[in-house]
Amino acid sequence: MTLFDAAHYLNKIIYNVKTPPAFYQLAQGSKQPTLDDIVEGILLLLTNEGYPTENVSVSLVDLTGNCCDYAQYQDTERRYPASIVKLFWIVALYGHYQAGMLEADNAVNSADEALMVHYSNNGASSRILDAITGTESGDDLEADPLKVWIASRQQVNEYFLGANYSDLNIAHKTFPIPDLALDERAGRDSQFAVGTESAADDLTARNYLTTLSTARLLYEIHTGQAISQEYSDRIKAHLQHSTDPEVWQSEDSNAIEDFFGEYLPPTVQLQTKLGYTFDDGRQEAAIIASEDGQTQFILVVFANDSRYSQEGSKAFPEIARYVYEQMTLRSQSSRTGSTTAMEEE
Repeated sequence: MTLFDAAHYLNKIIYNVKTPPAFYQLAQGSKQPTLDDIVEGILLLLTNEGYPTENVSVSLVDLTGNCCDYAQYQDTERRYPASIVKLFWIVALYGHYQAGMLEADNAVNSADEALMVHYSNNGASSRILDAITGTESGDDLEADPLKVWIASRQQVNEYFLGANYSDLNIAHKTFPIPDLALDERAGRDSQFAVGTESAADDLTARNYLTTLSTARLLYEIHTGQAISQEYSDRIKAHLQHSTDPEVWQSEDSNAIEDFFGEYLPPTVQLQTKLGYTFDDGRQEAAIIASEDGQTQFILVVFANDSRYSQEGSKAFPEIARYVYEQMTLRSQSSRTGSTTAMEEE
């Protein structure tokens, strides 16, 4: 496939869910504590621990009851997402499979799916982004071929923007990529970043997401809408991580220590994608559920400050533990309220 072919066919493909979910924000209600209370509690927790909140964004979705109650803090601010872009790339890959534009196990080795999503392998991620955009990393390009290359790479943005995702840039690879002997951007990847930076503001030279758009995608995966029920289930399987210390502490590389799962009960169901860089802090997007399913929620936190990425930082485990405890109280208050109402009848 040529770059011109890639630019042509990618223009035809848009993510299948065009209408954003009906998240709503309620200050009061039968469920206590409210989600606003919980989000405010997150900020208080961070402040008390000495963490800054200026560059933090939070989205919280209650997946129980009359879905979906929602609360947020700075949820439309652009944040660097690190490896959370890979959640969007796997959806785009499956969308191309579903549309017949790529052939499964031919365009990408199926092992790369889990390597990218579950293990966050940058080599697998590079190959998948190449496949869905018809581009490859390499040496510098002359002006005209570079324009085609950039247009093709940016179609991964259009795939979601065309489905009313409001603000994102997920067209840049994540580095380092040992498979390509690349510690950082080089060649056409660097040309892409420099070109977009000079053409607009510096944020276009880097990936960015909002916690709102990330929470939306997780919701669509959770409800089986992302491409299809089958593909949504496959994504959830890739995102699944055990919170049982006997499991995750024996893994060479895990997605639990210093992130949401570390302080959660060992029986919790955790489907999560995380991001981390030394300079840009930590990011995590997760579907979290109790074993009995009475407590279920989406929690997305982007903390773009290097103090969150310091070795041994427990900000994210503390956030998740606090939210899980509060959401459990919330589900209990809802059941108590329902029982009382039935008795009064």
